[in-house]
Order: sequence, then C-alpha cells, then structure tokens
Amino acid sequence: MVAAGLAWPQTRPDEQSGSDMIVRAKRPEDLEMPAAGFSDFVTPIDHFFVRTHVAVPDVDLATWRLKIEGHVSTPLTLSMDELRRMPSSELPAVLQCAGNERSFYPPTGHGL
Repeated sequence: MVAAGLAWPQTRPDEQSGSDMIVRAKRPEDLEMPAAGFSDFVTPIDHFFVRTHVAVPDVDLATWRLKIEGHVSTPLTLSMDELRRMPSSELPAVLQCAGNERSFYPPTGHGL
C-alpha cells in the first residue's frame, strides 16, 4: 500500500497548508488548480500551477538584492521593495504547459 501511495499522485487539496490546490507531489512541489478554478477567464495567482524541479532556496527578502551589471552603461542594485515600487502593468496572456501533447512526438517523454 505504501508503494502505491508513492507511485500515484495525491488528488486532493493539501489540508496542512490550507490551500485548495491539488497536490501531485510534495517534494518536488507539484501543485495544480482545482477544477472549480476553471470557472474564471483569468487564473488567480494563488491558483497558478507550481512545478518545482530543484530545491527552493530560503530567501530573506529584507537583505536580497538584484544586481544588474556586466555589459550595461549603468550598473544597478535594487531591493525587493524598490522593485515593488516600480510601475507595473497587467496583460492577459496564455501559458500552456510545454509537455502538452508531448506523447505525439518521438521519442515519447517520461511519465506519459
């Protein structure tokens, strides 16, 4: 029974986090939007799918900095707060999983 539980994904919400995302795997983290989320035209950010292929770093945003350097005329260092204060815009866009229909390509991908 334990092996079957590891082989087949969990298809229920994650009660521990309080999220209603469907947990396909905890490590690496693999979460999908519940079917109820498909009722809206735009996917809310808290229902956006999560695919993690590497360890997620623990980042202290108070000390983290983005450095823009190299072949630029003016090197720049920005904090997360500075980035968040910058002008932003929203644009509806479509994002499709790169694995969609991969079973039609030779050789077929792993996990199909």
